[in-house]
Amino acid sequence: MKKIYLIFLILINPVFAEDISLTDYEVISHVKKLEKKKRKYTVSKITQELIELGAETIKFSIDFYEPTKKALNALVILSPTINGEGFVEKSTAKFLVKNGFHVIVSEFRNLNNLNPVYDYSKEDEVIRAYEKGFFRPIAGARLTLDYLKKDYNFDKVFAVGGSQGGIRSTILLGSIAEIRAAWVNVAGGDFPSLYAYSEVKQLVKDRAVHMKALNLTDKKDYEAYMRSRLKNDPMSACKKRKADLRMLISLNDDSVPTSNQLKLWKACGKPEKREIKGGHVAGVLKLLTEKKKMLSFLKSYL
Repeated sequence: MKKIYLIFLILINPVFAEDISLTDYEVISHVKKLEKKKRKYTVSKITQELIELGAETIKFSIDFYEPTKKALNALVILSPTINGEGFVEKSTAKFLVKNGFHVIVSEFRNLNNLNPVYDYSKEDEVIRAYEKGFFRPIAGARLTLDYLKKDYNFDKVFAVGGSQGGIRSTILLGSIAEIRAAWVNVAGGDFPSLYAYSEVKQLVKDRAVHMKALNLTDKKDYEAYMRSRLKNDPMSACKKRKADLRMLISLNDDSVPTSNQLKLWKACGKPEKREIKGGHVAGVLKLLTEKKKMLSFLKSYL
């Protein structure tokens, strides 16, 4: 087991100089432990502990896939869907690592509080939770990359993801300078309308509780409320991007509504896109069915 303790602040200029920024995260430690050894790759678990906002200690778990043969000096940050690291993510990571890419996979959820309970009657508490959810993946990815740089010389870094993972990939694209390109499926922007109209079960449940606490019955009013309070959005991040981007849009999507996908695509400068007539799940699964296209795209930058 490799154990390293570090104490420092993230000294970079965040894209979003808002209420919470990347300088609000202080590293306590990184612990790397080998979990699995295969013929062509290994999988290690990196446990990352941070102090957030000078108060709360949070912990992330990151899976690090490392090729053992014909390794490329390239890293892919693979962000999972809202359901976490499942079949799609594991299969995509294995495909990439077998083709020479190093891969990190993490939802960047706080292991110290996996099921937080919010008092929806307290406006600041709920909005603060949304902002933390926006910044934690940026801080986690940034610090994991810095940690790995001590032992690895990555010439190129890429971002890949679908659904929530795609949204986070576009955020990372505009926040981490080393990222050269991103492959993103069914990602959307404009959080206020996304939270108001998404039919993802978890978001529907949270929205109902939140609207009840606010005495709201109309989703349009809820959208207006969120728009007046949320400060950060993937559209703002993507406008800052200097790297290349490929997007897939699902034309019959109510989880990340198609309108939100198109808003993000426009905010990103209308990069090359593919469209499918299916729904959200079909769009996420395209990470697997179009994996050779993705591989060709990433390798074109090596």
